[in-house]
Amino acid sequence: MSAKELFEAENDAEREEDAIQSLLLSIKISLQRAMQENGVNKKTLSERLGVTPARVSQLLGDNNANITIKTLGKICHALGEDFEFVRHSEYRCLSRELRFELVKETIPSIRQVKWQDETANSNNHPRLLVA
Repeated sequence: MSAKELFEAENDAEREEDAIQSLLLSIKISLQRAMQENGVNKKTLSERLGVTPARVSQLLGDNNANITIKTLGKICHALGEDFEFVRHSEYRCLSRELRFELVKETIPSIRQVKWQDETANSNNHPRLLVA
């Protein structure tokens, strides 16, 4: 059995779940990158949102916590950031030069983002966020 066969979704329900998880991961990476670039840690974000740091960890962690659109809007506002939801097909329609520039700007910043899990069970061991 090939790796592709092993990890490929077998039915529509699995493909739907893959799409959901992919979108959640993309959102969480974007939010974590914005936090890093703005020098905002989870404690500061939790204070701005009026929630506990544990709740922020839950929302942005690698668990299956679901982020509502309303919560996403609150996080964006607390970070002072504007985000835009762009379909992959729209992204592909961009000129090749513009795509290259976007990727060139994004890749180094993703590699530089270091996410430190501050949950009670983490023992304060930093982890590199890899997408």
